[in-house]
Amino acid sequence: QAYVGTQSLGVGQTWQNVTGSRALSTTYYNTTNRSIQVITNATVVSANTFSTLTVNGVAIPGSSGYTTNANSMVSAIIPPGNSYILGGSSSVLITWSELR
Repeated sequence: QAYVGTQSLGVGQTWQNVTGSRALSTTYYNTTNRSIQVITNATVVSANTFSTLTVNGVAIPGSSGYTTNANSMVSAIIPPGNSYILGGSSSVLITWSELR
């Protein structure tokens, strides 16, 4: 039980603002031995579009921007060794935070 508790998401991890070291359409990898959580916020410059966080090839769509220049947020848990990439239709990155 003690081992499972120390490996739980959030235990011994902290939120980090990694916006300055992240870019759209760039593949990153979770090189830790634990799952991490990613939360992004991007502005979509076209109505009815959204940002997408793709984790190991599985697309997770963010909230839809119903109007021009709306925010689109998306969050996902990234297992160890998995790749992740934020893309979307004409998005502009605002913030990118990771629990690691």
